[in-house]
Amino acid sequence: LQTVVSRSFTQWRNLLRDREKERHQSELALWHWCVSLEHRVLRCWTAYTAQRRDKRALYREALADHRHHLLQTGVRAWIGHVTTAEELRTKCALDAAVQRTHRSHEVTLKWGRHWISLVKRRRGRRAPPCNKENKEPPPTDFYASFKALREARPKPKVPAFFVHQQHL
Repeated sequence: LQTVVSRSFTQWRNLLRDREKERHQSELALWHWCVSLEHRVLRCWTAYTAQRRDKRALYREALADHRHHLLQTGVRAWIGHVTTAEELRTKCALDAAVQRTHRSHEVTLKWGRHWISLVKRRRGRRAPPCNKENKEPPPTDFYASFKALREARPKPKVPAFFVHQQHL
């Protein structure tokens, strides 16, 4: 009996030792699996955060490019509109100046014709008066004297922007 008991006890102790060894190895395997899982999770998390950071940087760069493009097109359009408005203003000012000049020429011509008709009507009544400086009678042809005065007068100075606008 004692041999059976001692064998049973030895067998029980061996089984207990095997169970303890297996439990210890399982614990060690679980710890190793946990550490390797943490390592994989950390690698995936770092890759995910790097991808998010790169994506944010890509969006930021795309937005900056889009903003730059919008600014360029806006400035181009603004400059185009300003240039067009300035050209229109200059053209309107030039047209107004031409109209004023044309009106003044028409008035001058009207009064000149009126004066000529008066002179022609009075010519038959009395002798033409003499100039005070050189005692010569005035020229008989008004248009010739008018042309001579116009040609003797120096040409007016024209601003450079008018010259530029007239050639357009």
